[in-house]
Amino acid sequence: MISLALIQNLALLVALSVFSTLLEKRRPSVSRWGALMQGVLFGGAATIGMLQSVTLQPGLFFDGRSVMISLAALFFGPWTTLVAALLTIAMRVYIGGAGMYVGVAVVLSSAALGLAARKYFDIAHHPPRGRFLLGFGLMVHIVMMIIMTFLPWATSIYTLTELTLPVLILYPIATLLAGIILSNHFASVQILDALKESETRFRTLFEDAPAVSLLTSPDTHQILAANNRACAYYGLPAEKLITLSLSDFDVAPSVQKGPAPHPSKDSHYFKRQIVQGQQREVEIHTSSVVVEGEKCLHTLINDITRRLHDEAVILTHVQRQRATSLLGQKALKGSSIEVLLNQTVAVVADTLGADHCTILQQTSPQSHNVEIVASVERETRIKPDEAGTAEELHTQARFALLTGEPVTSNDLRSETRFDGTTLHKTTGVVSAACVIIRGQNTPYGVLEVQSLTPHDFDPDEINFLQNIANILAEAILRKSAEERILHDNLHDPLTGLPNRSLLARRTAEAFEKFTRNAPDTFALLIIDIDRFKNINDIQGHATGDLVLVETARRLRCAARPSDTIARVGGDEFALLMQGFDADYTPTVVAEQILSLLQAPFMFEKTSVELTATMGIVVATENHDSPGQIIRDADIALYRAKSTQRSGYQFFDSEMHERILERMELEGDLRHALQRDEMALHLQPIISLKTGHIEMFEALLRWTHPRRGMVPPDLFIPIAEETGIIHSLGDWVTRKAADTIAQWDGATPLYLSINISPVEILPPHVSPDNIKKQNPASESLEKRIIRIASEKGIDPGGLGIEITENVRIKDQVGVKELLSDLVEHGFPLLLDDFGTGYSSLAYLLDLPFTKVKLDRAFTSAVSSGNRTHHLMQGIIMLAHSVGLQVVAEGVENVEQLQLLRAAGCDQAQGFYISQALPVEKAHELAASGRQW
Repeated sequence: MISLALIQNLALLVALSVFSTLLEKRRPSVSRWGALMQGVLFGGAATIGMLQSVTLQPGLFFDGRSVMISLAALFFGPWTTLVAALLTIAMRVYIGGAGMYVGVAVVLSSAALGLAARKYFDIAHHPPRGRFLLGFGLMVHIVMMIIMTFLPWATSIYTLTELTLPVLILYPIATLLAGIILSNHFASVQILDALKESETRFRTLFEDAPAVSLLTSPDTHQILAANNRACAYYGLPAEKLITLSLSDFDVAPSVQKGPAPHPSKDSHYFKRQIVQGQQREVEIHTSSVVVEGEKCLHTLINDITRRLHDEAVILTHVQRQRATSLLGQKALKGSSIEVLLNQTVAVVADTLGADHCTILQQTSPQSHNVEIVASVERETRIKPDEAGTAEELHTQARFALLTGEPVTSNDLRSETRFDGTTLHKTTGVVSAACVIIRGQNTPYGVLEVQSLTPHDFDPDEINFLQNIANILAEAILRKSAEERILHDNLHDPLTGLPNRSLLARRTAEAFEKFTRNAPDTFALLIIDIDRFKNINDIQGHATGDLVLVETARRLRCAARPSDTIARVGGDEFALLMQGFDADYTPTVVAEQILSLLQAPFMFEKTSVELTATMGIVVATENHDSPGQIIRDADIALYRAKSTQRSGYQFFDSEMHERILERMELEGDLRHALQRDEMALHLQPIISLKTGHIEMFEALLRWTHPRRGMVPPDLFIPIAEETGIIHSLGDWVTRKAADTIAQWDGATPLYLSINISPVEILPPHVSPDNIKKQNPASESLEKRIIRIASEKGIDPGGLGIEITENVRIKDQVGVKELLSDLVEHGFPLLLDDFGTGYSSLAYLLDLPFTKVKLDRAFTSAVSSGNRTHHLMQGIIMLAHSVGLQVVAEGVENVEQLQLLRAAGCDQAQGFYISQALPVEKAHELAASGRQW
């Protein structure tokens, strides 16, 4: 029964709570006055509840005031709680009874607990929900039941027994239900307040926004509202703008980025609009908003015309920089100039969007004539029957070359500086610009772009063209320098002919062609000018250079344009013949060259006559490489110079074998002294008066380990050509001096040694020779004098023989050399007298002590013949100038008797003795034998 009464009371309480929230639509506790009014409402509700309370006994009753006061404190704060509590306490005091004080205490505890919970929980922003409200109600009423213990003991026990369970179950539920009603009321109030605040803030932002801001209809895009910036941007008042639609400003369809804009969704797109009579590029952002309960689109318009212009400028600059860098890289890669020029016109035309791009090379610096070397056309209107000359069509380029400055024309139809009408009528070109491509001394040419529409070329475009022109200029100059260096590396600077390197390259090309097509053979001629050194020595190097230049010119006359004429050495030329016919063979060409070169060379007051020797090789299947071709031509030349002068020699395989044998012999000769293969042999020379041996001629003998005895006439020429003769001569001189020293006067004899003409010539002195103590680094007389001194021999015991074939007077210092030897006491003998360049003046000019008749006189002499009379005359002539005569090549007793009868002083030959080893020669001398 009590529980039913409590439920009825609590139902009334909840109903009063609902009624209270319906009466208060505003935000609770917005102001102090509002809070007081809330307190009156809750206090009244509690008072009404007390009139419908459950009475246990007079003065002791229960109602829902604890719920109302605690919720008022929880949701509405101290002012509302104060008023509600005072009203409720006043009513309870008015009712009075035994439980008055306990009832007042319940009101105060409920208020206190509600205020404490409010401080803990942020009611304004987070209204309490289910479990919190249930727990809060339970706590409030547990405290209420504890207060009941302050009643008299019997009353307290009765009250707690009857009401504890119903109160702790029903009152927390009532607190939960009433609390939820109030919490939902708070939440709805908060939402309304937030909407109002948001709308107010949006209004403020909309009006004060620096960007063009519009409110438009989602369906028709009708302008509903416009801020001040929109009015200023469109130049229209707000009253006028709201009568228009966004489409009224459009001049072109939208260029969408991303999904197409939807009237009811957020979107972002671009348009071109007419703004105050000008076309402007705009960026439009739309978003859905609700204003005063109506859905609309908030449209922000950003003018991006300037930004797009700046971006276009930057993009253009980047494209031009990229094009400049690209062409710079291509120029550095070393592409041919033709390829680079064609690449340039294509890149320039694409970068500038030009209809035509042309590079013109200046062909005449005086008249500034030009010709096209590279061109690209995007569109052409040239009609073949209307095409003019280069001078007519490129007057602007010629004008630029004349002024030396870039030239632009925005409209060729009205051009007055040069004739632009012909170009316009012929090609349709309306505007053009050109810049100079500089060169080494004069401009290389012009870089020109043309447009079929009027175009105002700005400074950036001209700078771009000039940068490209500078890259071309550097590339052209560098390529020209490379070609010049390559030409200089492959050509002779004096004659301008190809040098040995280029000859080798072209020989290799001819050989490769020959291997692919054997019938297409070729030949190589090596041409050596005979005794060219005499021209330099006698007439000077300037004349020698003139001779070489003229020789090159004459060789060109003998060759075809397809052949290669090269200078391969100081006085050596080469002719590479590719392809023969009946009238043009190596023999025909060789004869023609000899004929051309035999004609006198006339240089002002100087006339030079010369001859040439040639080696010729014709390519055959036996040749394995182009190097063999050149080698065989050199071998043929060497053979020709060895056998004849002023002629030519064809290479054959035997030459190669002889050369290989000679090279092998030369290699062995270089090591012969180290291997102790050389020996000194002595041939006795007797006195024709006493018949006894008076002296010996020292002769060098080479015993090869495989070849055996190598004849001197085979290895001595090789030694002279290679310079080994100096080492051999030094060795012979030392051995002869040792032999004289060993004899130590036991036999009153002396030796003579043969001196090669190469040893007599001024020595080749180099730091390397001196360092190695090479005999070639020391003059002949110093060497002989030094060795004689080191060995301690009498210079009179060492005779010096020189051949008559040496042109002593032609060599500077040779006379002084021989005279110096004679002054030091060395006897001087003239060998092979009668076969060379001797004359009486020659004999008188040098201090010879003896002359040796050549074996040609001795072998041919017989009693009464002409040779006998000539021999007698020579002997008498020699005696008349104080010279002794030695006859060589005595082979029989008859020759010996005739020589003795003719008054010859000494003789030597096989009849007397062949050359003997030193020991046997000494034994023969000591034997005292007579002949």
